[in-house]
Amino acid sequence: MGDEERPEIQVRATLQAVHQRAVGIRTQSGAGVVWCRASAFPVLAADGSLRRVLLLLADRQHRGRVVGDRQQLPTHDPLTEVFNQRHIEILLDDESRRAQRYGTPFAVALIAIDQFAARCQAVGEEQVLARAARLLCHSLREFDMIGRHGADSFLIILPNVRVNEAMVGLERLRETIETGSTQGGDAGLTISGGVSEYTGEDVPALIERLASLLASARESGCNRLCVNLDLF
Repeated sequence: MGDEERPEIQVRATLQAVHQRAVGIRTQSGAGVVWCRASAFPVLAADGSLRRVLLLLADRQHRGRVVGDRQQLPTHDPLTEVFNQRHIEILLDDESRRAQRYGTPFAVALIAIDQFAARCQAVGEEQVLARAARLLCHSLREFDMIGRHGADSFLIILPNVRVNEAMVGLERLRETIETGSTQGGDAGLTISGGVSEYTGEDVPALIERLASLLASARESGCNRLCVNLDLF
């Protein structure tokens, strides 16, 4: 691998995160190569300059990945073209490990399409999901991560932000979905969501908390975000 292809070099050049790159590391004996998953993330200073690059390496044998060649399990959902549930949970686990090691914050949101069943019956599941995914992706930062999570939901990971900062962007996203859906023939499309900040729990507990917040948002009338107020 040339220097220009190394994840940390690409991050320094572009200030954009690199996710799940397959890299080979030669053993000390020189007898073989260990294949790893590499992710690199920029850590920015208050003035927006690059302070450091965080590089995460994980054995590709972890979580059922194939060792000894470059084949990987599918990472994207074919219907929405965002990460699939298995892969977005791997990324969430990676982000939580990074937060534990370096103390960097991140927020996470579980977003669901309101009145999903009725919309699917009216225009079809594929159109509803694909349209919602496009609107969500268009409104996120380039280094945010989004994946399908369940039948009608999307899990969003927002690195290097506190939950109050994340809420500003996510509220803007919710409004964009509400006002922009009419342009695509999806009048009345809205989303609800649960939003929290990582506080050291394991991934299943974090997702369970997000699901509870999402349920509260829906019980309150939909088209709203419910945030964990204990973090403020």
